[in-house]
Formats: sequence, C-alpha cells, structure tokens
Amino acid sequence: MKKLILVFVVLLAATAAFAQSMPPTIFYSDLTSGPNTGGKSNAGAFVTIHGKGFGSSRGSSTVTTGGGTAGSYASWSDSAVTFQLGSSAKTGSIVVKVGGVTSNGVPFMVRAGNIYFVSSSGNDSKSGSYTSPWCTITHASNTMKAGDIVYVESQSTRSTASSGTSGNSSLVLSSGGTASAPMAIVAYPNSAVMIGSSTGLAIGVNITASNWVLSGLRRLCQLQG
Repeated sequence: MKKLILVFVVLLAATAAFAQSMPPTIFYSDLTSGPNTGGKSNAGAFVTIHGKGFGSSRGSSTVTTGGGTAGSYASWSDSAVTFQLGSSAKTGSIVVKVGGVTSNGVPFMVRAGNIYFVSSSGNDSKSGSYTSPWCTITHASNTMKAGDIVYVESQSTRSTASSGTSGNSSLVLSSGGTASAPMAIVAYPNSAVMIGSSTGLAIGVNITASNWVLSGLRRLCQLQG
C-alpha cells in the first residue's frame, strides 16, 4: 500500500511539473499593427491577444511587443489578454511570459496613425480624443484616415451608427486604409458594442472599401464587403 501511495504522489508531482512547463500559446491578435503613442495616457493602441495558458489573473506575467513591455493591462484571463502597447513597443513579435515560461510570438508592426474614441456621452463636435470623445461611429468612420483606430466605448449595452447612413445599412464604410496602414473600429476594452439590430436595417455594416479591421463589435445583422 505504501508503494502504491508513493507512486501516486510521484505521478501527481510529475503531472503538476509537466503542466507548469507547458508554455502559454497565442493563437492570434485582433490588431496586427498600430501606433505605440497617442490614445489613453499617450500609451498607444489597445491590442487583444487570444490563446490559452495565460493564467486566470496576471500576477507577475508580462506581455512584450518587439521586446518592449506593455504600457498597461486592461483585462487578463486564461484565454485573452488586452493590453496597451506602451512607448517601448517596437515592430516584432507579441510574446507572453507566464511563470518564467515564454509563449510563441505573433507578428506586430508599430506604425503611425491616430487613435480616436467614441462614447455615448460624447459629442461629434469634439476632438475624438480619450477625454473628448465623439458620439457616433458614423462621424468617426467619416473622419478617419488610413492607419487610424477608433475605440468605441459603450456606457450602455448598445452603440449604433445612427446618423449619416445610406441605403439599408446601419453603417457604410466607403473609404478604406492601405495594406500597411488599415483602418480599424474596435470595441474599447470591456465594452459591449452592437451595430444594427434584428428589427432595424437589414445590414449592420456595409464595407465597400478595402483594408478595414473590425474587432469586438457584437450582433452585426449582416456583413457585406
């Protein structure tokens, strides 16, 4: 019996050691390029990585981009981490280090571009900065240039493109970015953003131009492009 118990304990220890040595794995990031300055606290774009083995909370774990440590962390779970690039981010690979174990890397390019914000409490006559956000996604999309990122904050559970639309779409994206400088509309960390509704216009987002990135937008009625 003592031998059986000893073997069982050894197996448990070996299993725990194996689990701890398994590296965290990044599957993909919602953005593959963006500025490392501007936006909230001048710390650059928010990026979300999806994968496994990140841990249920951050603790002492870190994310680096091109060797530069993230400027801040908006959320952390075992399968997704949202962080702000920070001024030390460089073009290279996004890597997570958990408990001294380093993940694989996914490519990211640090580039120029403006960062804007949309909030239900904002005003389209303002600058679109973090402290002076716009109110509508439509105004944001009509103002954006190649390389720009717009983060949509929802202070309710719904944010819609409600003005300046055409056809049977809640939002029309008719001007695009470039391959090296796409335009992006992204849900602000921990925000619920919905464009369109099941009882409204038939199309949520109608994309008629190239090089767009949409991330974290919920319940799109129909996506064309």
